Amino acid sequence: MTPKDQPVSEIELQGYLDGELSPQRVSAVEAYLEHDEAAAERLVHYGIQGDLIRRLYGPLINRPIPPAMIADLTATAATQTKFALPKRWLKSLLPALLAARPDFSRISLGRRGRK
Repeated sequence: MTPKDQPVSEIELQGYLDGELSPQRVSAVEAYLEHDEAAAERLVHYGIQGDLIRRLYGPLINRPIPPAMIADLTATAATQTKFALPKRWLKSLLPALLAARPDFSRISLGRRGRK
């Protein structure tokens, strides 16, 4: 099966919107969208959603992460017994977490009695 013949996934639809696909996969996605109206409609909605997210959270992307939040999350990750992210991952993921959940400060960080 050639790359052009492989089925198109939802992740590839997102990649298509973000301009992250190879030229071969772009052609495959475009052919898929020509024949699947539901997928084309989903893609339109994904684009609208992405625009809204960028407008709403775009100004936050370049703001520095408060040192207290980094320290708290790092300490929490270090004390977890089931799964702990390496500190460098945690610092990389924090902006995405903040963009996904603007009310992040109200999320429990894994310590009892603290939210």
